[in-house]
Amino acid sequence: MNRTLRIPMLVAVCLGVMLAATSAPGTPGTSLNDIPIAEILAWRNVELSTWVTTGERGEPDWWGALNVGVLDYVEVGLYGMLGPTDEPQGDIRFFGKFVYPLGDGLPNLGAGLQNLTDDEDNNGNIDPYLVVTHDFGPVRGHLGYSFQDDDEAFFAGVDTSFDFLELPATVGLDVLQTADGDEWLVSAGFEYQLPMSFVLESWYTWTTVDEAENTITIRLNWLISF
Repeated sequence: MNRTLRIPMLVAVCLGVMLAATSAPGTPGTSLNDIPIAEILAWRNVELSTWVTTGERGEPDWWGALNVGVLDYVEVGLYGMLGPTDEPQGDIRFFGKFVYPLGDGLPNLGAGLQNLTDDEDNNGNIDPYLVVTHDFGPVRGHLGYSFQDDDEAFFAGVDTSFDFLELPATVGLDVLQTADGDEWLVSAGFEYQLPMSFVLESWYTWTTVDEAENTITIRLNWLISF
């Protein structure tokens, strides 16, 4: 194995150890850190994801997701807690997103549903949202609004892509309202495309909520094309 492949694989192994040692679900499907974006998987692509979110005091939670690109405009999937946990959040949740590109040089428009569940008492309310993504060249911008009952939220983000050790990488920053617009989450992170169709993501989230913890999320995705 040459040096270009050896270094990212070493990064993946080290972060895998962190996963083994290390609440609330991350955003499922195609996303930037904690927010959805107007981008989807290509048709006949499947992505398997697993991630851990942990804070300074709380027990870490381990999640998994499956999402699928459907035709040219739709992404659907499911996600849930894999454990171990004592919290009543183990039910499977579903999500879906429709994205329509307006054309060359114009933004993508997206509409989605997250947290589709039959147990809203434990898993929270269904989360419908609208989002716009535009490629400005050096950076991409994302702007959206969640219409979830009792927790409506504005969100926005920006990211930029480049090559690192001859493999594609992305860094991004996002902000998300929480507590029905009274508080904020701010996240900064990266995405790195590894060999064999693996993608490594990690981000740190700061919160303004009293008594809540700042958290770190580590996520590994595997893209399958057929």
